[in-house]
Amino acid sequence: MRITLAILASCLSSHVVAKGFAPSNANQYCMYAIYKSFSSFRWQENTNSTSAVSQGSTRSSAASECTNVLEVTSIYVSMREYCHGRAYTVGLDFWKSLCTNAGLALMDLGEIEAIATTKYIEQLPVFSPGAANSAPISSAVLLDKSYYRRAVRSVTDDSRSLNIAWGIHGFWGSVILIGMISNFLTGVFYCRDAGQTQDPEKPRSPSRLRRLSSSNPISKVYNALNTHLILALSPGTYHQRLLFGGKVPLRVQALVILAFWALGVILACMRYDAYSDDPFNGTLAYQIWDTMGPRLGLLAFACLPWLWVFAGRNNVFIWATGWSFHTFNVLHRHLAILTVLYAIIHSISYTVKYLAYSPSKYTADLETDWFRFGIVATVLMCLMIPFSCGAVRKRSYEAFLIVHVLFGIIIVYALFRHMSKFGAEYTPHLWPVVAIWCFDRLLRLLRLALCNLPIHRSSSVHSPHQTTVTYHPSSDVLQIEIQPATLFTSPRAGHYYYLYQPTTFRGWENHPFTTASVRYSDRGGSSTPPFPDSTTPARTPTEKDTTISTVESRRLPPQSLTASTPTLTFWVRPYTGWTHRLKSQAIAAGNTLHPTLVVEGPYGHSASTALRTFNRIVMIMGGTGIGVATAYLQVLLSSPGGLGHPQIDLHWTVREPALVDQLYRAELGSYSQRPGVRMRFYCSRGLGDAVDGEGVLAGGDVEQGRAPIAQIVARAGAEEEGSVAVVVCGPAEMADLTRAAVRAARRGGATGMEYFEEAYGW
Repeated sequence: MRITLAILASCLSSHVVAKGFAPSNANQYCMYAIYKSFSSFRWQENTNSTSAVSQGSTRSSAASECTNVLEVTSIYVSMREYCHGRAYTVGLDFWKSLCTNAGLALMDLGEIEAIATTKYIEQLPVFSPGAANSAPISSAVLLDKSYYRRAVRSVTDDSRSLNIAWGIHGFWGSVILIGMISNFLTGVFYCRDAGQTQDPEKPRSPSRLRRLSSSNPISKVYNALNTHLILALSPGTYHQRLLFGGKVPLRVQALVILAFWALGVILACMRYDAYSDDPFNGTLAYQIWDTMGPRLGLLAFACLPWLWVFAGRNNVFIWATGWSFHTFNVLHRHLAILTVLYAIIHSISYTVKYLAYSPSKYTADLETDWFRFGIVATVLMCLMIPFSCGAVRKRSYEAFLIVHVLFGIIIVYALFRHMSKFGAEYTPHLWPVVAIWCFDRLLRLLRLALCNLPIHRSSSVHSPHQTTVTYHPSSDVLQIEIQPATLFTSPRAGHYYYLYQPTTFRGWENHPFTTASVRYSDRGGSSTPPFPDSTTPARTPTEKDTTISTVESRRLPPQSLTASTPTLTFWVRPYTGWTHRLKSQAIAAGNTLHPTLVVEGPYGHSASTALRTFNRIVMIMGGTGIGVATAYLQVLLSSPGGLGHPQIDLHWTVREPALVDQLYRAELGSYSQRPGVRMRFYCSRGLGDAVDGEGVLAGGDVEQGRAPIAQIVARAGAEEEGSVAVVVCGPAEMADLTRAAVRAARRGGATGMEYFEEAYGW
């Protein structure tokens, strides 16, 4: 929780602006308006510090606001007249900082304070800059009150833009806070209900959440939101599947995204305070362009911390809200698009202002580093959008990743250089981005170190002989077994690990995979099951290469971790990229290979506690996603004799019947004999010789074709009067169809049915 609050504070602190060349709080604007009103005029040099009218030479210099007696006196007496309370004291400090930033020191104000009485101020001539000529000002003056008001109105425009940019932080902070509260309350209810269902002598009762949904009017709202907002797809049945090359957000995600876009447009367009008698900014058109440039730049800066934190692998908001990495990735993309649009319009507005009103200044600034780095940042932001599209990620994920990381680093550096013109004034907007990126990378390194470096003296960094990769040609599946040096936390069902092969040319490449099983062997070589009270072997299959990832296993007591060596097993379907290269290496080595692999993790959530609260669990699995089922089966069936667990229906669709035969004999067969467990297998391709004439495969029922998802879910909702959990892990189409089927069942009255999607990917 402390880390979560620290990240929130880091994001929200990006608008704490350091004192520099422009005001950073409301109390500084009074002095700054007076200071700026006098700064463009020439003043006679006064050699007598106590005289307000004596003659002398003239000079026009940026130093006059700090050292010229006449101008300093005029600024001071105008402050005494118009700036009151903290505006006066803070204004004096800000004046000193302005002089310090100019490399000067503000002259001593003691003598001026002594003569600046009310009577003295009343005798001073009133000065209205709009009516002044180009002649040097030869005496101390009092700024005209009406002009002062217009000047304050003009200089506070940047303050309005700064305050408006806080809307970005307020929006995402509110969204995250709602997610955290919802996750906390849901977790409390599930933990309470799970504790009540541990006693096998007690009848299983519906979860408090589901009891409320059928008996409490308030919970009817919850039920409606869950059915029509959280589960709902928009449009059609596309979510995990790509539609026109992109992912379609869920309805609740779409509403958040639409609200963010609406807010982004409103913040960019609201409160353009243009007026004809602005003392500093010419025409109305010029004022609009002059406000638009800084406004859009500040809004882009406000998006950056959230953009970086949502993209992080170690995003603490994933843990705090219970949302998946995929959810934050969807939000990250829309944040990125709006940030780029802000940057583009920011650049256009400044370009128009330069070329239309001051072409010579544009030519001069184009030769400066700060201007050029601004162009670099905008161009790279624009290039990142096409490099991040679904087609590029699917065809060349590594190219996308390299471009993303390198461009991101260059953009942040370019923005630091771009804002160097303003000193330290805007760098606080960027440091949270640096902190978030470093936090994520350091945690990755820490996880790698804890999983792969020795902690106990008797352990050592694992060698190639502690990693075994076996390719099974009949099922086209890779079995990867890794023995890390240690596991700083035991994996659970719902977790996943990232695998690296550091000795290859692309040693940085890593991909997420399910840990299908965890076996613990003591240092004498004997093996212990992952669950002390489980009667089944520890070996389970799982995992989908680039899109589906999850983990299994339950926590072991700490003493078991320190007294045994863990072996992680991954089942991977080789597609393209790294898994294809690993498959080729295994085939070349006779289908068995001992490469050097390292792991990083665990990541993800576990639904074990929640699933124990249901009367019935329907598992719909596809391909190597079966690992999710075996993981949860080990957890749910770990009670002696299988007492106290829900009714479990497993439906598994595969392409190769050999995979069903292999895993049924090794693992699923023992589970199918447990009371309350039913299994159905489906082969989307021909059954071939692996299945006998009665449709039996190694003792289990098997059918031709794919699982009828809609009928399975509808039947479960109709048959079960209590609560039903539907767990899915498989191809994108399977996940989308299952979600749609669950929503249809809930709309038909099965309000006790809930959906659990174990999916990971882009």
